[in-house]
Amino acid sequence: YKMKKFKRFLGVLCAACMMLSVSAHGFAVESPNAGLVQAGTLDNGVRYVVVRLTEEQLRQEEMSRSYNPGNVHVTVPKADWNGTNGVQIGNSFIAAPDKYVYVKPGNITPSIGYVNISFSYISGETNSKYIEAVGSNEVVIFELNNPEQLGVLKASGTEGAGSVGFTVKTMLECPDEYNYFEKV
Repeated sequence: YKMKKFKRFLGVLCAACMMLSVSAHGFAVESPNAGLVQAGTLDNGVRYVVVRLTEEQLRQEEMSRSYNPGNVHVTVPKADWNGTNGVQIGNSFIAAPDKYVYVKPGNITPSIGYVNISFSYISGETNSKYIEAVGSNEVVIFELNNPEQLGVLKASGTEGAGSVGFTVKTMLECPDEYNYFEKV
């Protein structure tokens, strides 16, 4: 009787394990961690969100990247203790009439780790706050509080220096799939 009960228990346990492994595989394909990673406000009042992309969004990014004029490659330095030594990503720009800035790092080598990204206005301000540890499967959206001012993006590596490609573009409105600004 105990052996029969034990076999039944093992059968149920195996069935449960199989169900969990099938559902876990489904979740992995669908990127369960996609969505809001972090949100906040920089010292200059610029709000930001970091969004982890779904597999489908990553595929769309890869397909559109070669046609995007906003692709920039830079050699990022290793971040200093306060992260303010970043290298400029592309040219300084005025976003107006747009209000949002989209920044997506490309492939980041393990020697770089992740990238720290900052946005500041070129009005003599020093931006002491940066967005820490952004991965290549994530996008940063800045909501500018003063899009008529000249701005600059900077980046540094968390673990070391190296070359990183960035897709940068301005947008009049923030697409729904990235719009987590109510959380800020």
